[in-house]
Amino acid sequence: MSHLTFDESASALRAALAKSWAPRPRLSVSEAAERHLYLSAEYSKEAGYASFDRYCYLREPIDRLGPDDPVRVVAFKGPIQGGKTIIGQAWLTYIIAEDPGPTIFVTDTDTKARIFSKKRIDLMVRDDPTLNGLVSDETSRTKGNTIQFKTFPGGDIKLVGAQSVTGLTSDTCRYAMIDEADDHKGNVSYAGSSISLAMGRQTTYGDMAKTAIVSSPKVKGDSEIEAWFLRGDQRMFYVPCPHCGEYQILEWQDEETKEQRLVWDRGDPSSARYLCAHCGHAIVNADKNKMLPAAEWRATRPDLGEAGFVTSYALNGLYLPTGSFSWPDMVRQWESAVARSKAGDTDELRTFVNTRLAKTFEPPADAVDATSLASRVEPEWGDIPNGITVIVIGVDVQNDRLEAMTCGFGAGYECWILDYNVIPIDPLDAAAWSALDAIRMREWDFQDGRAMRANVMCIDRQFRTSEVQAYVRTRNNAHATRGQGGNGKPIWDKKPRKGGRGKNEGRFNVVGVDTGKDVIFSMQKTTQPGPRFLHVPEDVVKRNDDIFDQLTAEKRVKIKVSGKTQWVWRKKVEGRPNEALDTLNYCLAGVHLLIASGVQLNTHVARTLKQSTPRDKSKVAQSVEPEHETPRKRSRRGSSKRGDPSGWFSEGGSLYD
Repeated sequence: MSHLTFDESASALRAALAKSWAPRPRLSVSEAAERHLYLSAEYSKEAGYASFDRYCYLREPIDRLGPDDPVRVVAFKGPIQGGKTIIGQAWLTYIIAEDPGPTIFVTDTDTKARIFSKKRIDLMVRDDPTLNGLVSDETSRTKGNTIQFKTFPGGDIKLVGAQSVTGLTSDTCRYAMIDEADDHKGNVSYAGSSISLAMGRQTTYGDMAKTAIVSSPKVKGDSEIEAWFLRGDQRMFYVPCPHCGEYQILEWQDEETKEQRLVWDRGDPSSARYLCAHCGHAIVNADKNKMLPAAEWRATRPDLGEAGFVTSYALNGLYLPTGSFSWPDMVRQWESAVARSKAGDTDELRTFVNTRLAKTFEPPADAVDATSLASRVEPEWGDIPNGITVIVIGVDVQNDRLEAMTCGFGAGYECWILDYNVIPIDPLDAAAWSALDAIRMREWDFQDGRAMRANVMCIDRQFRTSEVQAYVRTRNNAHATRGQGGNGKPIWDKKPRKGGRGKNEGRFNVVGVDTGKDVIFSMQKTTQPGPRFLHVPEDVVKRNDDIFDQLTAEKRVKIKVSGKTQWVWRKKVEGRPNEALDTLNYCLAGVHLLIASGVQLNTHVARTLKQSTPRDKSKVAQSVEPEHETPRKRSRRGSSKRGDPSGWFSEGGSLYD
């Protein structure tokens, strides 16, 4: 200071004070990332500080995560290697350097969370002086930094897997980053979706909270990122044609006309070119150097988005900049996938659709259309057909109602749907069970003059467990059941299970619902009356106009689990009612129970029934106990009548022959 005059010193001091008190210029999220996010050569082809000049489509979604933008949720549906991970890294950089707060980063497993921490966060902190000075050293004595927990002034980052309910629910957070959301489906617990759990931790922050959801989509009808994209304003990236200048979306195939937009000469992927939707001129892969910088995001559904709460983006592999996965590369992968699919292997085709086109994939499925069932509706029968040997009832219990299907079964597993009833009363109300009793005790008149009540009732105990157990405890032909999925499980497990104490007290039997649905599917595909044919009378359809939609609400799809191919049942459309299918499944379980007790469907009248004189109601066949019932006594070893469960047909064959 000795060489400075007093005036010069005072001026310098005033300037320093003014600078220290002056507000720091506000950076956008992308600007902060370009200043502080160093992409290491250890994982990036383009090492150095991030630049969004080439991946220009990332800038807007990233900037919407800043505090000055009112949007609360940003959803990005995109291809692999399209920059989804960079969105997360850019936002974390901004949070650490510019706008700190408690943050949760969610991926599908804890293992992947640790890998992301080591391969991305640790390296970007190491390589930038600003971030390195803010995030505490993992090896320091403060223990403020671990593999899955990073701290910095004003905030922290917690990295968790979707299967970790404790990690998703234990802390309050302002920011939530959901990475590859569609991979979470198979890992999250029964506590709820990982997105809902993470966003639930943001409640106290209100309008200050932000959530980013990024993923490539997976299964049609069961995709988190697809659901969030449709919930938002559905922004698409419009690029100008280098020939006519008209803006358009790059599509593999026109959604409306199904016309192929990317074309090539057969057997020559290098000839791939894109046909402009307006002028028809061919656009080559190199033209993206001019198209992408001039492109812009446009909301295709501005009426959606919950008044600015959710904004959503969709991009596919056609937009990837030159030097990365090219259009000829896409053609090569497509041709290989198509060739394998013709041989019956759709794995590569699914991968292409999910990861390159960023679209959901519908696995090959076996399904029966509701229209095909509706075409076989029969005129009202009046009295029920003589071919019926036993009558069973299947009951599905919901929180606000009971639904019951009554079916008759005869030789060869021929089935008649006799009635379908919805009892719109909460099962906590005794009136619901009184109404169910009326259905159970109904007497059915046959065309030949016989009369019969239901032999067996099977009730699902998933909801209102204690009420179900209380009901079956005093009714000898009513049984509590619990559905269980999985290949190869018996439709009726003869060994009763113990429910435990309290509300779960009492015994129940497990029903193999997937095996039952396989049988029901074969019934639906049977087109001629006889064995396995499903009869439906017109009066039942009139009173339940969606019964065929419910009976065909699910489809059988082929998936791979741990490298092995399996067929599983899934809803065609998420949220579609399927209670009719479930109740028919419980009817099927009731038939299995009867067979295990010695009943044979190949006789005109089941052994457990007594034949009465025509229309003589004083001698109605008593297939159930009298109206005033007493609690039944259960044998610890089960029924003494084992019977032959395989005696389904008059030939003595198995149900699965």
